[in-house]
Amino acid sequence: MSFPFAIFRAADAPLLDDTGMMDDPVFIDGAGGQVLSEGTYRDKASSAQRVTVPFRQEGEGGASLVVGDFAPGFTVWRHSHSLDCLYFILAGQANLGSQTLGPGDGFFVPADHPYGYTAGPEGVRVLEIRNGPKFDMQVLEQDMKRYVEKAESLLDAKGRTPA
Repeated sequence: MSFPFAIFRAADAPLLDDTGMMDDPVFIDGAGGQVLSEGTYRDKASSAQRVTVPFRQEGEGGASLVVGDFAPGFTVWRHSHSLDCLYFILAGQANLGSQTLGPGDGFFVPADHPYGYTAGPEGVRVLEIRNGPKFDMQVLEQDMKRYVEKAESLLDAKGRTPA
């Protein structure tokens, strides 16, 4: 399938949640998804992240570009997606295990491979480039209650929002 030349603008990018391109998270193993139905946590988490979709192509062979802004110390829970994804750090830092990545660095995550990361002390802004316009999310965090307590504590203490 051939796609036409396209221009996109950051100012026109909808929020990821408004596009329908990512299915609602599915919680696997001991993740205990019930905690996300609590409005308080969801509201706080949304104040610490802003994820927009400046570009996506529908149809076979389509692609998508997502921009994620995460507040200082925000942890993206351990999860996987149904599509390959190439991440590129635009600003700030992302900590993946013992690796600290900064502007110009990146990482590739194959489809269905679990990962998570934590934003550095100044937060992080990442580009996510996927080989398709729609994907799922499988949450693999083993102790979701502990994750939520840690996230709420961080958000209460810092009260910061992403750039």
